[in-house]
This record gives sequence, C-alpha cells and structure tokens, in this order.
Amino acid sequence: MQEYMSMPLSMFGVRIFYNRDMLKKLTGLDEAPHDYRAFLAACKKITSQKDPQGNNYKYYFDEPMPEGRFGYYYPSDGTRLTMEVPTDTVPYLCCWINEGGFKDFFNIAPEPCTGAWDQPGAAKAHKQASVLPADGEYKWHLSFTVTQE
Repeated sequence: MQEYMSMPLSMFGVRIFYNRDMLKKLTGLDEAPHDYRAFLAACKKITSQKDPQGNNYKYYFDEPMPEGRFGYYYPSDGTRLTMEVPTDTVPYLCCWINEGGFKDFFNIAPEPCTGAWDQPGAAKAHKQASVLPADGEYKWHLSFTVTQE
C-alpha cells in the first residue's frame, strides 16, 4: 500500500535537521539534498532501510506556512485527511519521520509548530521562535477533515 503526505505547494525551501554520519550510512550522501528530486530520492533510500537502533528525523521548512493546510492522501482507497491550523499562531510546519527511534513507533507525520526546531535557542537562531509573554497563553485549534475521492 502506498500513502502520501501533502504539504502546501507554495513552500519552496526545506531546512533539513539530520545526523551527517547516518545520512552517509543510509544514502551514501556527504551532505543533505539540495533540490526536491534529490530530497525524494534520499527519503526513499532512508525509508527502505531499518537501523536496528531506530532513528527519527525532522525536516523543517525554511519559511512559515503560506496557508495552514496539510495532510495525507491514501491512493489505495482515495481517502484524504486534511488538517488545518491558524497560521497567525501556528506558522511553521515540519515533517517527522520515525523509524523506531521514539518508543519503537514507525510513522511519518506533519508537525505544526508555534516555533520550529524543538529547541528555543535553535529556533531563535533560525528566526523561527515564538515568544509567549509572562502570564500569556497561546490559543489555537487543529481541524481535521476526512474526504473520499
């Protein structure tokens, strides 16, 4: 069964956070792919292998989401799962690939983010941090729509 995950088509840059030694081991590449075709080829090589220790990767987009819509498409039965978040409070999106490195789960998932990089210092360095004032709060929603094509 083949499944697809969709991201907005108007996003151009992808920032890849990766383990250099693991990329070399799994793909033979010395550096991250520089274009979309090479990126897909590297993903195919990576997902076709299983490391006994398990790994996980996150791919962060360079720019905020132009629209807060993303999801999955399952061509085997035509099901589409679309998720939507408000981009004024949840501007970033990453793609998380888990190969058993997190609680022995194997999954691929979009991850909407109020600030990217999972670490405030890294997010600030990449100008993708969100700031919550003292006693402040963030309110946002995540909507799911399932359709059949």
